[in-house]
Amino acid sequence: MDRLLEVSRPAVRAHGRPSRPVVERAVREANLPLGSTRFTALMDELRKEFPDDPVSQHPLVD
Repeated sequence: MDRLLEVSRPAVRAHGRPSRPVVERAVREANLPLGSTRFTALMDELRKEFPDDPVSQHPLVD
């Protein structure tokens, strides 16, 4: 899992948030095996590390 996180974090930072296609591409490019259960666990961890912040992404305009 550590290696999966290591290769996924830069892609998530570049994209701005964790998304399945971005993470999947990063893992594939690193030639790492990834089953559906581990992928779900990986996405859960990345979502904890990179939570959505709707206030800063969509500020209210008066």
